[in-house]
Amino acid sequence: MAAPSQFAEPPIVPEASDHRPSERPVSKTVEAVGDTPSVVGETQVPMDCDSGMRIQERTVSPFSRTQSIGLVSQVVPFTRHETQQARNSPSGYNCSIIPITIQPTSVTTTNMPNDKLSDNGALLSNNVSYGMTAQQPQPLASPPTTATADDNDASCAKASPEMWLPTCYPSICSEPVIDWVSHEIGVTDFIATARRLMTDVLSNETLKKRVPPHRTPEPEPALAWTWVAAFFDKGLDSVFGLVHRPSFEARLRAHFESGDYSEGDLAWYALRNTVYATGCRIVVSGSNSHNAFNEARTQSWPYFENALSAHTDLLFSRSDMTTIQAFLAMAFYAEGLGSPAIEFLLASNAMRLAQAKGMHHQVMKSWKMHEEDVQILYWLWWCIYCYDKYLAYRSGRPSAIDDDDISTPIPTSVPEGSTINPHFFQHVIRHAQISSEISKRLYTVKAKRQTPHETLLVVKDLEARLHKWRESLPSCFQSSPPFKNLDLPPNTHLFHVIYLHFSYYGSLITIHTAFCYPWSRPSTGDNRGPNLQAQRQQSLEVVADASRKIIVATQRLEVSAASPVWLTFYYPLTGLINLFIYILQNPTQPTVNEDLPLMEVIVGHFGYLEYASNSELLFPFPREIVSYARMVVKHAREGLPISGAFRKQLSSITAMDPSEQSADHGPQDVSI
Repeated sequence: MAAPSQFAEPPIVPEASDHRPSERPVSKTVEAVGDTPSVVGETQVPMDCDSGMRIQERTVSPFSRTQSIGLVSQVVPFTRHETQQARNSPSGYNCSIIPITIQPTSVTTTNMPNDKLSDNGALLSNNVSYGMTAQQPQPLASPPTTATADDNDASCAKASPEMWLPTCYPSICSEPVIDWVSHEIGVTDFIATARRLMTDVLSNETLKKRVPPHRTPEPEPALAWTWVAAFFDKGLDSVFGLVHRPSFEARLRAHFESGDYSEGDLAWYALRNTVYATGCRIVVSGSNSHNAFNEARTQSWPYFENALSAHTDLLFSRSDMTTIQAFLAMAFYAEGLGSPAIEFLLASNAMRLAQAKGMHHQVMKSWKMHEEDVQILYWLWWCIYCYDKYLAYRSGRPSAIDDDDISTPIPTSVPEGSTINPHFFQHVIRHAQISSEISKRLYTVKAKRQTPHETLLVVKDLEARLHKWRESLPSCFQSSPPFKNLDLPPNTHLFHVIYLHFSYYGSLITIHTAFCYPWSRPSTGDNRGPNLQAQRQQSLEVVADASRKIIVATQRLEVSAASPVWLTFYYPLTGLINLFIYILQNPTQPTVNEDLPLMEVIVGHFGYLEYASNSELLFPFPREIVSYARMVVKHAREGLPISGAFRKQLSSITAMDPSEQSADHGPQDVSI
C-alpha cells in the first residue's frame, strides 16, 4: 500500500433532511394491528400514547433521549413524526422503550490519502438517496472477493504483521517467526508462503468499492418475513438476543401496514436491512443450488449496503438503542465467510455509543426503568462486551473496555419472547472475562516486563481459572469431538458446543504460548532454572494437545456463506499453525505419526472451502506448510541434513502454482 503523501479535503455533509429514507408503499398483506395495547415490562402502553407524555411519566435518567450542547443537557420532546410512529407501533418501539441519553463525545478523524480516493473513491457516499421510486438503483457491487490478491498488495503483507500479537495466527508472518521457521526447515523461501497468507488475510480487511449512492428497494412483505424468521430461528448469533424478537416483529408489522414512509428512522432502516441481509444469506446458502455460496453473498449484500449507507448519520446524529443494535448486527453480518472483514470498526462503533450512554454501569432505581427494559439493556451490553473481548483475542488489538469500570450485573432472566439462551450466554460472558485477564496479564506492555518467574505464576493462575470455568459447564459442553450422540438441553445446538470447545482450547493456547514459542520466551533474569525449563516443555505439550482438539472438532463444521469466520477460518488455522510449530521442534516424536494426518484434515477443510465457494476462497497456505512438515519429519528420521536436493524440493513447494496444487489435492468433504 502506498504511503499517504497528502490528505483529501473533508466531503460536504448534506443536511439531515436529505438522509431520511423515502420508502415505496407496499401492499397490505399483513393483518392490521389496530389499537391493541402493547406490553412493556409490566406496564401496558396504549397505542395512542404521546411520546412527549412518555418522557414526562418517568424520572429522567442517563438513558433518556436528550440533546446535549457542551455541558448543558436538556430533555427534548419527540417530533410529530416520531409521535405518529409511536401511535402506529404496537410495541412502543419508537416510544423509547429504553430511554437513552446522548452524551457529548470526542471524535478522532483520520484523513484519507488522495491516492486511495482515486483508486476506490469514498467508501461511504455522502450523496445518498433513500428514494425507492424516483429512479431505478444502479447495479450494486457484489461483496469483495476473497481470492488471492495480486502482487501489488505484497507490501501490505510485509508491513502488517507488526499489528498482531504472538498468539494470533498472522504472527507467523512476522520477521522473527519467518526467521525461525526458515532456519528449522532449512530454506528462506518460507517468507513467500507467509506473505501469501498475509496477503490473503489483508485483502479482505476493507471494502474494495464504494457504497452506491442509490438504495436497493426493500423486499416484499412475504419475502421479508421469510428472512426475518430465518434470522431469529436459524441465525447462529440469535442465541445472544441482539434483537428482541417480539419488539422487532411488531415494529416491522407496523412498518408494512403504514402508508406514509416520507420520513424514517435511520437506525430502524439500518437494523431491518441488516436483518434482511442476514436472513437472506441464511436462506439462500441453505438451498440446493450448486452456486449457493456466491448467490447468498450476492443477493444479501445490497441490503447490507442499504444499512452501511446510513453509517455516518448513525454515528453523528441523535441515537438510541436501535442505533447500537444496528451497528452490532452489521458487525455480525460482516463476520460471515467471504464478507469484508469490517466487523472490528462496526463493533467499535456500537461499543463507544454504549459507553457514551453509560450501559457499562448498573441502572439506578431512581431512574424507574421497567424491569424488562433493564434486562434488554444488560444483555445487550454483555453482548457488546463479549464481542469486544473476542475481537481483541482474535486480532491481537487491545480491548476498548476496561473491566475495572463495569458495574453492569450479568442478568439471570430474559425478556419474554427473547431468543437468548441465558445459561449458554452466561458461560460465554465468564469466558470473555477470563480472556480479558489473559490479554491483560500476559500480553500488555506492562505484562511483558515481568520476570520469567512472575510470568510462570501468572500462567499457572490463569490456567487454573480456565479449568475451573470449564468444570462449571454442563457435561454436554465438556464432551470431546466428534460430539456425536449428545444429550443437549432445550434451545441448545451443536454450534454452542463447538463455540465453547474452541474458546477453551484457544485460551489454553493463548496462555501457554507465553512460554513455548521459541521466538518469544522470557529472556531476562534466571530463565534457565529447572522450573522454567519444565514449564516450557509442559506448555509446548499443552499447546500441541489443544491444537489437536481444535483440529478434530473442525470435522463437524458446516460450511456456508452464513458461517462465521472464527468458526471456519480462525480456529482451524490456529490449530494447524501451532501443531506445525510443535512438529518442527519435535520431528521425531511418536505423536508425529498422528499429527501429520491431523494437519491434512485442515488441508481438506480449506479444500472444501475452495470447492463450496467456487474457488472464491482459495488458501494454499495449509497445503504448503503440511508439505514442509512432512519433509522435515522424513529427513529428521533419516538423519539427513536439510540441504542439496531436499532444499530444492522444499523450494519447489512455494513455487508451485495454486491451480496445480488444487489438481493434486482435490476438495474433500470432511464432515463426519
